Amino acid sequence: MLNFYLAAVDTPEEKSLISRLYSDYKHMMYKIAFAILKNSYDAEDAVHDAFINIIRKDGLSKIKGFDRHSERAYITAVVKNAAVKLYNLRKKTAAEDIDEFYSLESGDLTEESLFTAYDAERVGKALLKLSSNDYEILFLSLVNELTDREIARQLDIREDAVRQRIHRAKLRLKKILEKEEVRL
Repeated sequence: MLNFYLAAVDTPEEKSLISRLYSDYKHMMYKIAFAILKNSYDAEDAVHDAFINIIRKDGLSKIKGFDRHSERAYITAVVKNAAVKLYNLRKKTAAEDIDEFYSLESGDLTEESLFTAYDAERVGKALLKLSSNDYEILFLSLVNELTDREIARQLDIREDAVRQRIHRAKLRLKKILEKEEVRL
């Protein structure tokens, strides 16, 4: 996962800062997220979202001016916000996901079915509408054609978490495609 974050920044100074933040706070962030979400997969997602938010929302430049205490407080706030946001999202969509899972249980969610049922251009546009987590996992799986084991190693998560994230991302991708009134 660290390699993904390092690829998202440009300067050696930012890469060094990301490496230090990752090694210093990864476990603390996971514990905070897990305490809120009570689910290891979701806690890993929240930590990932928090790092992405730090990188995207100019958090690195803020952190550069902080002392260690302020840095820890800022990172704690970012991961709490990410976990609460994910908690609210999961709570909102939990019933929908269960209904959708049972309705799709007989349906095919393989890559081939998605790409043959929908033209590649529409799938590509729908991929861009996914969250960064969903986009990343599907990109690694579908475009880079990495195995679950390779993805797990690259993202520093467990293989069963990879399979679950891929399944969830495919469900959300299918929902986006259906909303655009593209039928199977």
